[in-house]
Amino acid sequence: MVNVEIKKQEENEVNLKIEIDKSKVNEKLNKVYNDASYQIKIPGFRKGRIPNNILNLHLGKGYFYNKTAEELIPECYLEAIKKIDIKPINQPEIKVIQTEEDKPLIFEATVQIMPELKLGSFDKISIQKEDIKVTASDVKNEIMR
Repeated sequence: MVNVEIKKQEENEVNLKIEIDKSKVNEKLNKVYNDASYQIKIPGFRKGRIPNNILNLHLGKGYFYNKTAEELIPECYLEAIKKIDIKPINQPEIKVIQTEEDKPLIFEATVQIMPELKLGSFDKISIQKEDIKVTASDVKNEIMR
């Protein structure tokens, strides 16, 4: 589950505070640990059977939390902008606020959005259409060019 809090910065810039539920974070974290246990070779352990605490000794907990954040942030950012129905026009500026064990992942994304356009009255605008006459000599001159 993704919770989104919107703050308008400027006229067409918004700051999104996105909170990813800890169950979703833990689910992705378990997947990251599982993937790492298949990719890393540690003597005495078969691939895919390395306990998380052994992986933490070799790579550090920070590696797994950073990897989890790297994978979750883009997909949850897209989910958040669809949920609140905004149309960003640039890449988000991401600032991670919280990546702690058994807590939700919280980050901020600052983006510029499409400005709202308001059309004025265009009923009173008149256009003069010019009649353009092309003669055979004009065509012949253009062909010879």
